[in-house]
Amino acid sequence: MSIVFKIFGYLAAVVFGLAVYMVVFLAALGLKPDISMAYAKYKLTHLKESAADISYDDLFTAEEREAIMPYYVKEEIASARLKIDVERDEMQSQIDSLAAERIKLENLKREIELLIEKKTRVEDKKMTELAQLYDKMDLKRVAEVLHQMDDSLIVEILPRMKSANASQVLEYMSPVKSAEISQLLLEGKIK
Repeated sequence: MSIVFKIFGYLAAVVFGLAVYMVVFLAALGLKPDISMAYAKYKLTHLKESAADISYDDLFTAEEREAIMPYYVKEEIASARLKIDVERDEMQSQIDSLAAERIKLENLKREIELLIEKKTRVEDKKMTELAQLYDKMDLKRVAEVLHQMDDSLIVEILPRMKSANASQVLEYMSPVKSAEISQLLLEGKIK
């Protein structure tokens, strides 16, 4: 029995020494005695019941957890937060830059659409003026001139001429060319 008491005494001395060591060590780190004792209690409980489901959050309040947390962990968290903030700022800057580019592109698109519309109007006006000019010319001569042109131009000019003149011009063209142009006019296509 005395051996059991000796073993129990040694074990109690080791546990007590460990607790005192932890309190002194934590006090040296600048932790308050009550927090040091809470940390020691946690360590002892953790050692004694390592298989049990003990939650760190259940043992301590937020203030105690903050005080117990080693300094280097606090620095790592602060560094990670700073890195996240920097990355968030960079992403926001990229988003803002992309939004500005999008606005520029939309403005350019509108400008291009307006220029295309203006060009189309100018070309339509020129085609109409050319058709009116051909209406005033000798229709045999017009047929000879149109015969030399690309079919796409002929298909643009003939509908803008007076109907009687356009039919006369088609009549003065070769039957093959007249048929091709008529087919294109009916289909509304250009080769």
